Amino acid sequence: MTKPLSVTIFIGAPGTRGTGLLERLTNDCGGLRVAAITPWKASKRAASRTGLTLLPTTQRLKRLGQGCSCCTVRWDVLTKVRRLAEEGRADHVVIQVPPQSDLDSLAKTFTVPDDTGAVLEDVAQIQQVVTMVDGPSFLDTLRSDAAATLMERVGTAHKVWVDGATTLDADVETSVVRAIEAMNPDATLLRGDGGRIPISILTGAVRSGDSGEQPGYDVEQAMAVDSEQADFGIQSG
Repeated sequence: MTKPLSVTIFIGAPGTRGTGLLERLTNDCGGLRVAAITPWKASKRAASRTGLTLLPTTQRLKRLGQGCSCCTVRWDVLTKVRRLAEEGRADHVVIQVPPQSDLDSLAKTFTVPDDTGAVLEDVAQIQQVVTMVDGPSFLDTLRSDAAATLMERVGTAHKVWVDGATTLDADVETSVVRAIEAMNPDATLLRGDGGRIPISILTGAVRSGDSGEQPGYDVEQAMAVDSEQADFGIQSG
C-alpha cells in the first residue's frame, strides 16, 4: 500500500504579510519534491527561486454528505492534493493559509467523505501545523481585535515561527515567548530573522510529544481551538 502523502498546514497569523511569505520560501531539502498550494499567484522568477512546485488556488467551498454546513470542505484544496497524491508528483505538500481562513473547513477537507465515499486522508495526511507570527507586532496584536484569532492560530500549531525574533530586544522577546508558551506549551518555538523561510521547518518531523507526531491524530480537534476561554496575562491599554 502506498504511504499517504505528508501535508503541512502553514498558517499566517494576524500581523503577518501573507503575500510576502511566498517570495521568502526556499527549498533547502535537497531532492525532496515539495509542492506548495498557495492563495497567491507567484511570478516565474519567484517560482524558480523558491525551488518549489507552486500551485496557486482560489478558495472554493463545497458541502458534501447531506449538504449540511458541518460537512463544508475546501474543494479546491481537496482536488489539488488528491491529484498530487494520485500522480506521485510530490513527496510533501505545504498548504499556505492566510490569517482570515476558516481552519475548520480545511481540516474537514481531509476527513469528510466526498460524493463517491472517498476520504482524502487515505491518500494524504496532515503531518503538522506551523503558525507564523510577527514578533515585532505580536504583543500589540494581542491587545487588538485580532487577539482571539491570533490565539487560535498559535494554539493550533505544532511549531510556531516567530518572524523577526532576532530584531527584538531581550525584554520584548521574553514577553513574546512567555505568551506563546502560555497559549501552547507543547509547541516547538522557532525564531526567524525576517529573511528566507527554509522549507525544512515546514516539512521536518515534529518533536516527540507533539500532538501530530503519530499519524491519524484528531485534525479537526487540533484546528478548532477555543482560545477565548484562556487568560494569557496580556493587559489592554
